[in-house]
Amino acid sequence: MRRLWTALVVVALVATAVPTALAAGGGRPLEQERFDDRFVDDPDPFVLDECGVEVRTEFHIWGTFRLYPNMTARNHFNTHIVSKNPDTGGVLLVERNAGNVLSEPVVEIIDEEAGTLTVMFEDTFKGVPLKWRVPGEGVVLLDAGTVTFNQTLVIDLATDEVISFDETLSDVHGPHPSLALSETERTDIFCGLMGA
Repeated sequence: MRRLWTALVVVALVATAVPTALAAGGGRPLEQERFDDRFVDDPDPFVLDECGVEVRTEFHIWGTFRLYPNMTARNHFNTHIVSKNPDTGGVLLVERNAGNVLSEPVVEIIDEEAGTLTVMFEDTFKGVPLKWRVPGEGVVLLDAGTVTFNQTLVIDLATDEVISFDETLSDVHGPHPSLALSETERTDIFCGLMGA
């Protein structure tokens, strides 16, 4: 799930990085992009770093991103991630995610003295942010429904680097068992499925 949310944060950063001078009115998208990416990590650096094991991971990510003049962004996405044992080729885990994310900028503050841009925004996710299936066992973890992420991002204006990122949850509806788990618990489950 962390890989998915990392990708969504990048999309949100793109949406909030556009100057606010463009933020006038609604209507047609300022930008619209369809994406359909396939790639393989062999070994997967995320799994190697988190779990200490080598796994071959095949990614397919597709959908549509729209950015509107009021800086609201809509992202429809699907992901299909298959993790395999590199020695046997056997499938360890199939991760499917699909949904819609509505990103709304709430506040932008430029602090010229500190050289920072602070952006507070909301991302409302509707769909299935996490579905882990193990061949022969079935679904081992499933999140579905709606959840809103309230986020505060601070960016260094000179370097465009992220200084800090904070996130809280609200309006959680539907089963979201992974949100009740700590990061350590989620990692332990994930790494167990990877054979660590």
